[in-house]
Amino acid sequence: MKEIDPLARLQAFVAKHPTQGAAADALEISGAYLSDLLKGRREPSPAILERLLREELIPVVATVDEALARGATVVLIGTAAPGGRIADAYRPHLRHALEPASVSSRSRRTPPGTTK
Repeated sequence: MKEIDPLARLQAFVAKHPTQGAAADALEISGAYLSDLLKGRREPSPAILERLLREELIPVVATVDEALARGATVVLIGTAAPGGRIADAYRPHLRHALEPASVSSRSRRTPPGTTK
């Protein structure tokens, strides 16, 4: 198993944000706490380590364009709508995600049991 370097992960996380304050907000911690972590004054809590690992494994983005810029090839929808129906407000975003220009040729796969 590969050992995790918390400081390196934290620095990489901060580098992905426009400001250190934005990174602190994304981690749901204070700017002062983040500064202390970066300067080695404090150790990251298990909750911070979990957030950093989760960010690396499954990034959560706000827009389809942001996902595409990160190379996404899968759309995961989390909803608790009555009857499991996809909300009308989601449909334009899903349509955009599924546009041929948005989907790379390597990610277009024919589902088993179907033909092209």
